[in-house]
Amino acid sequence: MVEVAPGPKLAPLVQHTGWQTYHGRNYAGALAAFGEPGVPTARVHAELAALYRLTSLAQARAILQTYGGDQRREGDPPEVDYLLGVAQVIVGELDAASGLFGKNSSSTIQALAAADAAWIERLDRPDPRALGTDAALFPLPPVEEGGLPDSPAAPHFEIPMGDTILKAADPTALMQLSQWHAAAAEKAGGASVTSALLDPWRWPGEALGPVGPEGAEAVEARFLSGWTTPGDVHLVRALAGSDGLDLEGLQALLEELRDGSPYAAVLSKCVKSPSFEAECVLRRAADLPGQLEEAMELAAGSSSADHREFAAHSGFGALRVAVRAAESVSDPQMAGLLRLNALDAGVGPVFEPLFAMDMAAWDAGNRNPHRAKELFHGLSTHAPGLDGARYALDALYLRVSRDVGVGVPMH
Repeated sequence: MVEVAPGPKLAPLVQHTGWQTYHGRNYAGALAAFGEPGVPTARVHAELAALYRLTSLAQARAILQTYGGDQRREGDPPEVDYLLGVAQVIVGELDAASGLFGKNSSSTIQALAAADAAWIERLDRPDPRALGTDAALFPLPPVEEGGLPDSPAAPHFEIPMGDTILKAADPTALMQLSQWHAAAAEKAGGASVTSALLDPWRWPGEALGPVGPEGAEAVEARFLSGWTTPGDVHLVRALAGSDGLDLEGLQALLEELRDGSPYAAVLSKCVKSPSFEAECVLRRAADLPGQLEEAMELAAGSSSADHREFAAHSGFGALRVAVRAAESVSDPQMAGLLRLNALDAGVGPVFEPLFAMDMAAWDAGNRNPHRAKELFHGLSTHAPGLDGARYALDALYLRVSRDVGVGVPMH
């Protein structure tokens, strides 16, 4: 942010139609405006790949909370085993998934029976989630940077359920769209840039991609985002790839990265074993935008309204990284508190669809379909195919509302 503060560096960015369009998260318009391979085009494709991943995760968690385990109800059609199987794949529970596929080979819904058979074969792959643009279920066009492919309109299945019909969308469609855009991002900007931008939003247990020194170095990889430096990206990737830390391990990681990451510097002051202080995080995250704005004004030699807007991203970004830090040390209460504060902070110019969809997925996993549906409703028009997830969220909403009874607030 400080690097681009001087007018000669800032003007070409803020005056570019592509960035103006991206600012409103009009992904189709931004891809058209950027118009050629490069980091900006890769940035949009990587963000779309992450958005589809997070939407499929919200869909999967809603399916699991509706039909999984002790949530199964008498009268649920056998075809929900297929939906549960795909949901288990997405959350990384492959052993559980293998016991669910193969039960619907004789389903009267031919498309679902075929999908069931296709997933049985995929489970033998090293990573069954690596679908690429597999045409067995939802054919997609050849990967092309700058493209925005459609997927078959949802619902993909209409399943008889007593006197009614259960309309369902296959999460596989979103998985394929995510990987199509990841491949398009690689074609546009290379594997290192793609991995740096996608890694914070991968599926649970999914391996991180390869990132070289050029991964997040380009300003275009971070412009109009919550990442203030490449070091912030390295920090959140390290947290996403950690296999569980204790407070001492988190503190060591923050100390290691603090010289290159303002967020690591902020959090390092708030993680003092044996405690991780939420109030400290909230206070220092609130102070960061003002500090950055002063630094931008100093670098530019004068103040600018753009400086204030860009600096505002840092407060939201610090909270977003703090959520990951709390999750990395298995502190769900702390992570939840920080999530709610980040949700409140992430409005207006700093609104980020990825965090909002991540929040919807978190809510779905905690059986809170009310807010998840509200968040999803505001995001479903950003890219084709996202609306398919609403069927799973609607089903969870109905089940939760019936379970709590009339007149009892669901939230």
